[in-house]
Amino acid sequence: NVFVPEIWPSIGSTPFAKHRNTPFSYLMNVCTHSYSLVWYDWKMWEQFIDWMALSGVNLMLAMTGQEQIQYKVFRALGLNDKD
Repeated sequence: NVFVPEIWPSIGSTPFAKHRNTPFSYLMNVCTHSYSLVWYDWKMWEQFIDWMALSGVNLMLAMTGQEQIQYKVFRALGLNDKD
């Protein structure tokens, strides 16, 4: 579960910036995606997406729909269901 406060605490009057040493922040793995996220409703997804954006996540594992893309590619390459 991700806690997102109703009112964010003040951090002062000066601008705040956080930097990281790597250009990518990867999140998720196959187990997390299929064991946890399958139960998320839209409200939970909105909170999770907000948390990812605020945390600087820019490389999310996207498993949903991958089998359909693979199937279409293999069919376009001439493979059939028996192959």
